[in-house]
Amino acid sequence: MGKTNVFKFSRLSELKRRRHRAILNKFLFSFFGLLAIFILSAYLSHLNSLNISEIEISGNKTIDTEAVKETVQEQISGKYLWLFPKTNILYYSKSNIKNKLLDEFKRIKSVDLSILLRRQVKIIFSKYF
Repeated sequence: MGKTNVFKFSRLSELKRRRHRAILNKFLFSFFGLLAIFILSAYLSHLNSLNISEIEISGNKTIDTEAVKETVQEQISGKYLWLFPKTNILYYSKSNIKNKLLDEFKRIKSVDLSILLRRQVKIIFSKYF
């Protein structure tokens, strides 16, 4: 009877090792998969076809257009996490730009932003105080 207990114990430890190895393999596969997705998205975010190249302003009657462009340029300069450019049309912060324009130019009541096909940000001022 002593041999069957030893056999059961060694079989049990082998099953535990296999389970542990399977869990470790799943973790490593998931980790490297997510890392590959992160690196690929960082690479794709630098493509020129996905980055803002121009700022177009319409509906502006009283505010200096160059000052508006400079403010928007400040908001989209730099990078997120040192990898993803803020000029990317998928990542640019529409709300930050709107809030900054509304704070800096008190005469503006309403601002709309949109991305045009030619990689332009179109800023539309529709109401003034």
